[in-house]
Amino acid sequence: MTMRTPLLIAALGLVSALPSPDAEACGSYGPPVPQVMVVSNHVARTANVESRPRSFVVLDAAATGKLRWRPIALHSYDSTEIAAAGPLGDPLELTLVGPSSSRTVTVSRRVALKRNWRFHEPRLAAEIDDPRQTMMFAIEGSEPVTWLNLETTDESGTVQRVAGTDATATITSTEGGPATVVRVGGFQVRQVAGYTVGAIGWGGQQFVLVEHAGQITPVRI
Repeated sequence: MTMRTPLLIAALGLVSALPSPDAEACGSYGPPVPQVMVVSNHVARTANVESRPRSFVVLDAAATGKLRWRPIALHSYDSTEIAAAGPLGDPLELTLVGPSSSRTVTVSRRVALKRNWRFHEPRLAAEIDDPRQTMMFAIEGSEPVTWLNLETTDESGTVQRVAGTDATATITSTEGGPATVVRVGGFQVRQVAGYTVGAIGWGGQQFVLVEHAGQITPVRI
């Protein structure tokens, strides 16, 4: 099942926890599964400040209370709104990963985001102080993470294979919306609500990452 460590729970403070994505049926004694979060990347624009990159790790918690919202990027197609949400209770150590690199950072500044292209309702996020390179995901802790390429294997683009493996992820339609079916060697491992957004290596294991409403479910392959 998805790990929710005491560190992350304590850091969020007084928030309303969102329902978690489908948990992996690994049992209490299965190998650990990483806590994977989306990195939301933006080019911030205000009336008095030049454009600059800003990146945020989207936390698994709703933002509540009265907040002062403003657009993150004036006069742009980015509809995301941002509000200050105070510091995290304790800094979080995270490993960021993208197509070209990974690095470990510590984040302490908390904000709230809403009307993001990934999700509409207000969510808490932690700002990355130095967004030097575009990163796609954040994993709690400092365990090394590797990016695994996905290769499209059909003309429709709905089937992707994790490079160097016999694992595939197929996007399909269900009554509840889009879902991803993960197979290894042709055998179905799991079906999860959402779209395939990447794959990583972590802790000597490999995972397909499926996103639904801004939350990531790692599926072991």
